[in-house]
Amino acid sequence: MIKSSALILAAVLLLGPLLAAELGVRALIDSGRLPMAPSSNDYTDVSLANLMRLGKPDVLVIGASTVRSGIKPETLERLIEGATGEAVHVQSAAQGGFSLEAQRLLVQELARRDLLPETVITGVSPRTLSGTFASEDDWFTDSELGRLLGGCDDVLADDALDCLLGQVSALWRWRGRPERLAEAARNGMPRTWDQGTNTLREDGWLVGRASKPEQLEGNIDRALGRVVESIEVPDKVVEDFAAFVEELRAHGVEPIVMEMPWLDRLEEELVARNPDWADERAAGYEQLEAAAGLEIIDVDGFGDWAEPA
Repeated sequence: MIKSSALILAAVLLLGPLLAAELGVRALIDSGRLPMAPSSNDYTDVSLANLMRLGKPDVLVIGASTVRSGIKPETLERLIEGATGEAVHVQSAAQGGFSLEAQRLLVQELARRDLLPETVITGVSPRTLSGTFASEDDWFTDSELGRLLGGCDDVLADDALDCLLGQVSALWRWRGRPERLAEAARNGMPRTWDQGTNTLREDGWLVGRASKPEQLEGNIDRALGRVVESIEVPDKVVEDFAAFVEELRAHGVEPIVMEMPWLDRLEEELVARNPDWADERAAGYEQLEAAAGLEIIDVDGFGDWAEPA
């Protein structure tokens, strides 16, 4: 018969290293050297880590890629100070391909951490209306971070155990990423992120290199291939937008929502392809306004800086 002391020793030898590793990962998270879970996107990991480290901003910007690249926190800070005489801190947490559901989950987490300010600015675009970011294949909600924030109720049965383990174990959430853990131990989280032509700044704004005329034409051609010809707003988009706005209001925030414009050249091509495109877009925004009980600010277009060099 195996003695109880031997069983205890075996348990210590087996579980001791796991417990030490779990505590080590939690220490990296608590010290801000590692996110609480990987989002599967480096830009997002760095952006959210900056928000957590810098603390509650006066104004938070949230949304998808058009917001991340189109609303510059530094410019907002300057304009607000010029209008009010008060210096403010504006931080962006907008992410590429960030669904309305993902934005709602983030709002919930920021409220839990007392990082949600009274003023939140967001933007919608024709890609929002068409449901591009409202499919079941949502990169953020399917990530370790998304599951941690959203829970496991809607997770497929095959992934249920994986999700449940992630709810209780930081080590499990970061499994298979020893290089990230080692980097966090050595250097902590970076404050900016640079990949090729795009650089994420500490304030969450993604800046890219200016496009030359020939590059702009290529970008427009690619955009035309990604944008649906006719705008039909799925019910899920309307529901998710209303839920996102309601989540903000539940935490004392009245959101400022604006229409994110596209380049005139692109919109001209879209209207040439479908003469009703602009009217369909306007009708789509009206649906969102009615569902959420707010007015979406009409942004007329870009300044001269948007002209190709």
